[in-house]
Amino acid sequence: MNIKYTASVITGRCSMQEFIKDYVNVEYFQGFCTACCYYGKNWSCTPHDFDVLGFLKSYDDIRLIGVKIKIDRRTTRGLKCKDFQVPPEVTAIVDIEKAKLTKTLLKEERANPGSTYLFAGQCEICPVCARVDGLPCRHPEKMRYSLESVGGDVTKIAKEILGLDILWMKDNKIPEYLTLICALLLKNQGE
Repeated sequence: MNIKYTASVITGRCSMQEFIKDYVNVEYFQGFCTACCYYGKNWSCTPHDFDVLGFLKSYDDIRLIGVKIKIDRRTTRGLKCKDFQVPPEVTAIVDIEKAKLTKTLLKEERANPGSTYLFAGQCEICPVCARVDGLPCRHPEKMRYSLESVGGDVTKIAKEILGLDILWMKDNKIPEYLTLICALLLKNQGE
């Protein structure tokens, strides 16, 4: 099946102080993380072995990046989600867009000394994360934390900063569009 889609990028920015005050609730969102199948099994996800708020406060500003992946409904006829899992054909599209986003974010990190990015969802560098076996990350220089795992309210971020509604699956149907939300954490230059 050849699914057609378009992807558009939306960006926004705010100070880290404003971001933490208005868009971060570590305890609340990490509570949701405990129900995730990746909890404690992926180094990019919770539980973290560091002070999340201290980590965020070590940066001055945050640039938010959203990718809206609009699916052409005519090319997905008959395609259904099963048990609220996106079909492999749609997952392949998300993987393509995540790979593009990773390249862009790495380029942005290089252009902004001292910056780091937070990704959408769990790290996918290794087929099976070393954390499953109680081992340290195999690629700590490549691994990035997820925006959700540091307490980011991605629904509120998308709506208020990016002007984008996140659509969720209903009745095992693919939403009109899928959304990736990530961030670039920035330090002010010259300090």
